[in-house]
Amino acid sequence: MIYKEEMINIVDYLNTKCKEYQFINTVKIQESNQPNMNSAITLAARIAEKLKELKEKSDTKKENI
Repeated sequence: MIYKEEMINIVDYLNTKCKEYQFINTVKIQESNQPNMNSAITLAARIAEKLKELKEKSDTKKENI
């Protein structure tokens, strides 16, 4: 779980704080051109989606109790 949270934090940092860095932007462009690439950004998006689904399921269970 800590690994997943850190992956999300790293990608969030790259997307918000590092916009001015040329090399990071180059990597982002390269990753967007190759969608099947195994990237941190793609992995973080998948992790965030799964965590969101788990939270929604948990919230639904709490409402039913």
